[in-house]
Amino acid sequence: LARRLVSRGARVIGYTQIDANLAAVPGAEILAARGVRTTAAGLQFEANWGGGQASLHPRMVARFNVSNLLAVLAALLQRGVSLEEAATVAARMTPPEGRMQLVGGIGEPLVIIDYAHTPDALAQVLEAARGSAEARRGRLTCVFGCGGDRDAGKRPMMGEVARTCADRVLITSDNPRSEDPLAILDDIAAGAGAHAEQVVDRSEAILRAVLEAGANDVVVVAGKGHEPYQEVHGQRLPYSDIAEVRKALQAWERQQEGRA
Repeated sequence: LARRLVSRGARVIGYTQIDANLAAVPGAEILAARGVRTTAAGLQFEANWGGGQASLHPRMVARFNVSNLLAVLAALLQRGVSLEEAATVAARMTPPEGRMQLVGGIGEPLVIIDYAHTPDALAQVLEAARGSAEARRGRLTCVFGCGGDRDAGKRPMMGEVARTCADRVLITSDNPRSEDPLAILDDIAAGAGAHAEQVVDRSEAILRAVLEAGANDVVVVAGKGHEPYQEVHGQRLPYSDIAEVRKALQAWERQQEGRA
């Protein structure tokens, strides 16, 4: 498609993280990310465009977010915004609530909240989180559950993903719906192994994971993301992972003050 558009005289802007792609479409203008790395605070990379260069330090994790930011930059550049100005705007962007959302992390544990509720999605989140944990020289904890009345076959698979990818695993409730939460946790534990901790109450699981984390550690809270409820026996009870994480980090701060 890009080649066809170029042949018709259209302006085509491409973006890439792979240098080998730069000459893929002769005639296209290419925006390239180089030097991509994960830091203790988020991502860092250089955006190269038309001989110019801009450094970005967005508060995000996961390399796919580099591509998302390149798309934003490309749209702004197409509108005539300078690379420097476009980079300033893009670097200030944050993910939507509950989608690789970062909470805390400056002098305290970094918590990543994500909607991941399939084995593949959880693996991708934990892979990105591992990069952050390594950059911070900390450990990686995963707090997650599986919904009731839905695909029970994925439960042990998700448990295995968590066991393989995280240093510590806390299995908890998601939206149990009509099922017994303990039975769901047992299904997950079949893949998560004997070292996984089972904490039925989701708020308690998050609090425990955060309170027992070090300042350099990363905690992933997966499964509910932005959802403002927990579905239990036909009722949608008010609940928010985001609010619970913030409360847990406040408790972590109080705990540190008490030790001082």
